[in-house]
Amino acid sequence: MALRTFVSALGVVVALLLTAVAVPAAWVDENIVKEDGFVRLAGSLGSDSDFQSRLATAAVGSFESSVNLPEPVRSLAAGVLKSATAGMQS
Repeated sequence: MALRTFVSALGVVVALLLTAVAVPAAWVDENIVKEDGFVRLAGSLGSDSDFQSRLATAAVGSFESSVNLPEPVRSLAAGVLKSATAGMQS
């Protein structure tokens, strides 16, 4: 009888752990992996000019920190990249 109780309790714990993994995995599949869900989730970002501006600034900042250029050339390149990213977004 004690072994049956232990196996039952172990089964419940395993079921709860699998549920804890399955629910987030199902959400990711539905909202990130599948195209329709991703479009619903990220579609509003396409018209959010504030988000697009911050994204362009982050991309340019990432470029500036990874490339070792003299300061005048770096600021010129940053301006060109920022206008290019703004053009791509529009």
